[in-house]
Amino acid sequence: MTFIKLDPNLMQGLIKNLESYADEAEKARSNIQSSSVNNSHPVPEVDDATYLPAIYTVASPTSVGAFLSRNMDTLNSNTGSNDNTTMGATINALGGVIDGLQERLQVIIDLNTDGISTTSSDGVPGYYLPDGTADTVENVKTYNTEAAATARADADALTQATASRNGTADDGRTVDEVLASMATYQDSPAYGATFVNTYGIEKFIELPISVYWHYTKYTGQRAAGYGDYRADTEAIDKANDILAHLLAGATQTEKVPDGFDSWADALYETSTVKGHRGRVSCLNELLSASNAVYDTSTLVNLATKMESQDSSNGGYYDGDPASRTPDQIKGLHDAGYGNFYNEGRAFPGGHMDPMYGVMVAMGNNPEAALEYLTPEGDGSVDGDGVWVPGQTTVDRWTMLTSRDWDPDYGLDRFTSVLGVASSFRNRAPGDTDPDVSATADARATYACDRAMSYFGGEGFTKEDFTDTMKRNLAVVVANSSEEIATAAARRSLGRGATSAGLEATDISSLIYRFGDHQDAMTTLATGLGQYHHNAIQEVMNDPGSDKGNLNNEYRRVAASSSYLQNLSEFRFADDKKKDSEEQKTTVDTTLSVLNAIGAAGLTALTDGAAVPMLAFTIGSTIAKPLISSQVTDALGTPTDRPAGSDSYMDLRAQSYADGLNYGLFSTDSDKGGQRAIDTAKDHDWYHEDENGNPAIDTTALTGDQALDAAAWREDEVHNDDDLVTLNDLNNSITTGKDLGKENAESNNGPRRK
Repeated sequence: MTFIKLDPNLMQGLIKNLESYADEAEKARSNIQSSSVNNSHPVPEVDDATYLPAIYTVASPTSVGAFLSRNMDTLNSNTGSNDNTTMGATINALGGVIDGLQERLQVIIDLNTDGISTTSSDGVPGYYLPDGTADTVENVKTYNTEAAATARADADALTQATASRNGTADDGRTVDEVLASMATYQDSPAYGATFVNTYGIEKFIELPISVYWHYTKYTGQRAAGYGDYRADTEAIDKANDILAHLLAGATQTEKVPDGFDSWADALYETSTVKGHRGRVSCLNELLSASNAVYDTSTLVNLATKMESQDSSNGGYYDGDPASRTPDQIKGLHDAGYGNFYNEGRAFPGGHMDPMYGVMVAMGNNPEAALEYLTPEGDGSVDGDGVWVPGQTTVDRWTMLTSRDWDPDYGLDRFTSVLGVASSFRNRAPGDTDPDVSATADARATYACDRAMSYFGGEGFTKEDFTDTMKRNLAVVVANSSEEIATAAARRSLGRGATSAGLEATDISSLIYRFGDHQDAMTTLATGLGQYHHNAIQEVMNDPGSDKGNLNNEYRRVAASSSYLQNLSEFRFADDKKKDSEEQKTTVDTTLSVLNAIGAAGLTALTDGAAVPMLAFTIGSTIAKPLISSQVTDALGTPTDRPAGSDSYMDLRAQSYADGLNYGLFSTDSDKGGQRAIDTAKDHDWYHEDENGNPAIDTTALTGDQALDAAAWREDEVHNDDDLVTLNDLNNSITTGKDLGKENAESNNGPRRK
């Protein structure tokens, strides 16, 4: 859904200003026409443009005149024109705009009157439209004010259809037909809030159970004692996805169910009331739909409340997997529920982990993820830009890193929250990213450092990591590229990292643990490449930069490349896959992506939507795990290398090109012969801008082109100054490569388990 903000006061002011302008324009038209008449029309074109008065009248926007103003075909047929070529026609067109704005404003007023208005993060109300739907008055009404009436009818129909013996409502619709109507409006907050309140919050929470049994049939002969229940999982998932999106939209409004102070209260109290805690499995089903975006404060508050249901806090949950959830939570004795307990119906096979659903939902809402992990009101940024957490944050992390997660999927969901929260790193409020908090970067850095310390620490081994965890944690590490580059170059991690408990060996251990996963390593290489790209540009665009600066930056790039290469190779070696084709592909792809992004930046991926923009934030951090094949296809990464070529050869060639592009080569042809820039001009990889300055595409210097650049350096460059420059770049990359390898192998290397 798309949210369109509309400030009622500002809009009303705009409407009045436009009405005044239209009125003044009509007066001007009339005066011009009168003057033309009084002077026997000296300029015929003026008469043609002004003789027809405006039909639109601002005094009565609902009158026939206003209606005609919206039917420009009629007006144009009267003027013999297909365009608004007369002043009257143009004023009428403006009148149509005024009408449209007034009707949109009325929608906001009506939604507020009904208690189903929605507001943006800065408190400005607005309306929703499905993605791809035109912003017309008709659509605004359909998916907002009129959606509420549809929701009441659908809620009543679903109640009737699920209760009737033949599965139909009083209006003749089946459950499937009612669900189809619900799907049309599933992301409309007005529809969702009205539906839930009409249907009843307790009944709605249990709808996943009703859906499950509606689409589950008994096959066999019950009387003969054989047969079994067969669930149509596709239909169940589809229906629950509709319900989830509907509830998510509802939480964007202030129309809270009767008897509750907030949506978080309603969901928590309804699902955890003693005797009905089986509903937690239903709530988790509703919270875990893909791409359902719940209200930020609702998620944060609900997650905070759900913490009390953890066994560590005296609650019922002690780590049971979803696969053990029956259709009825009852029995003689349970450590969490007590003796002779009956907690009501449950969604069969549903998750009873109270943190599961909120974690999935926060994976779709980065703002909620960051606020939950590092509450903005519970801490401060010190003079060094480091987030100093309060006790609530410290206690929360203690709980999250010590609790018993659902053994099947719990950590998959926790790591997804960490991944999306990490996307706030290195972002600050500005023209291109106005809604981000001023403390977001510091808070996200704290969360990332805690995450890397935890999952890279002694409490895990490589065997504990699922593929999903690897992908999610790669996002965290990719957005923490400053720490990765620092560890690769054997520098101090800094007080911010160490205060969060992070050590260099945690970083290397974490990368080692997902180092066998190509998608994860590609994600990391993308983030790290962007970090080095930004660093090179920032340093070299400084007027005081020189050869030493470029040497240093390429030494750091080489160190990062070698660091990733060796950690990944360690993982494959320990898995008995040393020198396997899988290792070769993963490592080569990682280094190629790092080099390409380091040279061109993320624009190499996002231009032309080669990789979905949803994978990145406005601040160019990574929001979701990347798919390796998408990245390599977008970059045009070669699958086969010519003999004698490798990623470090590519990196050397790119450094030569950057040296030329940044003007670091000699302007004197007397020191050993022809200038390097003159000899380079004979090669296909050399290009100039319109001013005759080198403008070489560094991303193209791979494979054969890189070999050609290497041969150029060896055979054609004889100028003493230029040779020094090229040799220094070469040596910097060699030094960096050795440094990255040493740091991967040192006592800061990985816990190889």
